[in-house]
Amino acid sequence: MALAPAARVALLQALTRGRDIPTTLQTRPAVGRMGHQTTAAFRGLQVEELQMCSETEAELATDSACEAAQAWVPVRLVKQAVAQGRLPVVVLLHATGTDKDSLATQQAHFARRGYLAAAIDCRYHGDRAAVGEGCWEGYQQALVRAWRGSGELPFLLDNVWDLLRLLDLLQSRPDVEPGRIGMTGVSLGGMHTWLTAAADERVAAAAPMIGVQNFGWAVEQQRYHARVGSIPHVFQAAAAEAIEQLDPELPHQAPQAAGGEAQISADVVKAVWDRLLPGLLEHYDAPMSLPLLAPRPLLIANGELDPRCPMEGVHLAMEAVQAAYERQGSLDKLQLYVVPDCEHQSTDCMRTLREHTFLHISVNFDRASANTSETQAMRRHTRTAFVVAALALLVAMVAPAAEASRQGRVLLQADAPAPAPGPATEEAAAPSGGEAPSSGDPFAISACGIRNELCGASTPNGMGCCPPLVCVQVVADFPETSTTSNRCVSPSSP
Repeated sequence: MALAPAARVALLQALTRGRDIPTTLQTRPAVGRMGHQTTAAFRGLQVEELQMCSETEAELATDSACEAAQAWVPVRLVKQAVAQGRLPVVVLLHATGTDKDSLATQQAHFARRGYLAAAIDCRYHGDRAAVGEGCWEGYQQALVRAWRGSGELPFLLDNVWDLLRLLDLLQSRPDVEPGRIGMTGVSLGGMHTWLTAAADERVAAAAPMIGVQNFGWAVEQQRYHARVGSIPHVFQAAAAEAIEQLDPELPHQAPQAAGGEAQISADVVKAVWDRLLPGLLEHYDAPMSLPLLAPRPLLIANGELDPRCPMEGVHLAMEAVQAAYERQGSLDKLQLYVVPDCEHQSTDCMRTLREHTFLHISVNFDRASANTSETQAMRRHTRTAFVVAALALLVAMVAPAAEASRQGRVLLQADAPAPAPGPATEEAAAPSGGEAPSSGDPFAISACGIRNELCGASTPNGMGCCPPLVCVQVVADFPETSTTSNRCVSPSSP
C-alpha cells in the first residue's frame, strides 16, 4: 500500500487535531428559512434542507455551547424535481461574509443542468452566525478567540473538516454518483475548495475561484496586506499583544503605527498563520498541496491584479502543480486562467470555464452511463449551449478594432488556438443573501480577454486551452465593498 504524500498527512493532522470521525452522521431538519429571492430561484426544483453534525457525540459533550452549535452544518441540496437515479454533484462554497443563500442562483443553474447542487453555511456564517452578532463581526471575533487559544480553527481548517463530512454524507445517498463529485468556491470558498480537494481524492474535479494563493511567499515578500485586510481583527489583536508582551513566536515587537494602532509586521502575520493554520507554511501551502490534485481536473482562476492572491506567488506554486500533472500525463486537465486588469473579483469568464471543467464529472466522466436519459439530456443541453456561445463569440469578433484599441481590450489573441466553446453561466453570487444583478442574455459574449497561462501557440485546443471567452460583468466579492465594476465588461464601456 502506497504511503500518503507528506503534504496530505500534514494537512489531515491539522484538520483532525485528535478528533474522531463520526462513525454515523447525525442529521436533523434545518431550522433556517429561505428568503423570498432564494425561494424564487428554486422554483420548480426539489430542495432539501437539513443539518449535519460534523463532530462525535463525545466531542459535543465536552465542547462549549458555542463550539457545539458550530458542529451542526446547514446543508442545502437542490436537484430537478423529476431527477432519477444517481447524479453528478457540484458543491458550491460561499465567500467571507455571505452564506449559502448567496449561491441560490448558482445552485439552481447547476440543478437545472442535471447536477445535484450542494451548499453549506461555513462556520459563523448564515444560520451558524453567533446569536446577537452579525455574520461579519461574529466571524471576526471567532478568529480572535482562536488566536487566543479557544481550540477552534474557524479560518479554513474547521470548514474543510465539515466539508469532508459532507462528502461522507453525499456518498451515502442513493441519488449521488459517489465518484462524480465536483467542488468550487469563490475567495474563502476557493481556499476551502483547494484544501478539501488536496485532503480528499473523493473530490473528482475542483475549480477554486480567486482563492489560490502562496501564503509563505506573501509573508516573505511582505505582500500580505490585502489578505490581512479581509480578516483584520485577529491580526490587530496579535499585533497589540506583541507590544504588550513579547511572545516567543514573535521575535520582533510590533511598532506603533499612526493613530496608535499596532503595526502588523511579517512576524505577526506568520505567527497568526502558524496558530490558525498550524503547519501550513512548512507543509501544505499551495506549492506543496496543490500538486496532490493531479491527475484530477483542476481550474484555477484569478484576477491579474488580485492583491489578496498575488499572481507572482501563484505562478511559483503552479511550477510544482504543472510538473505533477506532466508526470501523470494529465496536463490537459490543468487550467490556470488569469483575467487581465481584474483584482479580487469573480467574473462570468471564470464561471463559464468552471462549467467546462465540471463536464468531466457529468457528460465526459462515465462512459457506462452514456445511454441514460439523464446523460443524453445533459449532452443535448451542452451541445445547444456550445452552439449559442460560439455564435455570440462571432458577434464579438466583428466589433470595431479601433474601439477595442481605444478601450485597451484584446478581442482575440493572434497566436492563441481557436476558442473552446462553453456555456455561459449564472449571475455572480450576491452578498447578504440577495441575487446578483442579471447580466441579461446568459450566452452574451463581450470582449474581455482571458488567457490561459499554461497555453502556448502549439497547445491543442480543449480542456487545457481557451482564449478570450465570456465576460459580462464583474462583481466585487466581499459584502463590505460590494459593487459592480465596469472592468472587463465590454469594449464600449467607459
